[in-house]
Amino acid sequence: MKRAICLLLLLSTLLFAQQAAAPAVPIDREPMHHLFLENDVVRVFKVEVPAGGRTLLHQHDRDYLFITLGDSDVTNARQGEPARELKLKEGDMAYTKGGFAHVAINNAKTPFRNVTIEIVKPAPDANAAPSQTLAGAGMSVTFMVENARAHAELDELEPGATTPQHSHKLAHLAVALNDMTLENDVVGKGKATTTRKAGDVAWVEGGYTHTFKNLGKTAARWAVIEIK
Repeated sequence: MKRAICLLLLLSTLLFAQQAAAPAVPIDREPMHHLFLENDVVRVFKVEVPAGGRTLLHQHDRDYLFITLGDSDVTNARQGEPARELKLKEGDMAYTKGGFAHVAINNAKTPFRNVTIEIVKPAPDANAAPSQTLAGAGMSVTFMVENARAHAELDELEPGATTPQHSHKLAHLAVALNDMTLENDVVGKGKATTTRKAGDVAWVEGGYTHTFKNLGKTAARWAVIEIK
């Protein structure tokens, strides 16, 4: 045990020495962060670190959220701080303040994948409405992040179930956690079938009212992220 602890401390020391020797790159120049979407509200990166791999030391200047795609075992090595091991479950989400540089090290034998949502919008809307929880048979909603800048929730809809009718006033990001086929019934526009694969990301403009029905044979799970 003592030998393992000494080895971990040695590896951490070597990592920090390496960090000090190499300047941090901006997040959009880190090769494992792939810019997927950019607008005046967010920049969205799809992140994939291979099994046993690590990112470059990279800088997070802005506040951001992330959602984990698949169970993960990652070491978060912030510059100038002790390294921390994070064991994450699929669908875990968190809000992180910017202003730091770090290296992400994948300890698992499978790729580490997440979606990182950087907040570009300079300030929240002064009249932003409070977030509302949907409640209906066959549906569960879990608030994962709720603060002055962002709302993030994890939704699950059982096969054959339909969400309550609800409105989206703000644009939002939708991230599919598994394969799904949904019937999207938008007021004033009618029904359309929406098919998503696990890991798909979509930016959806606000200003509509609708319901979702799960047409699949398994529960549909997705994340919704709104920037206030």
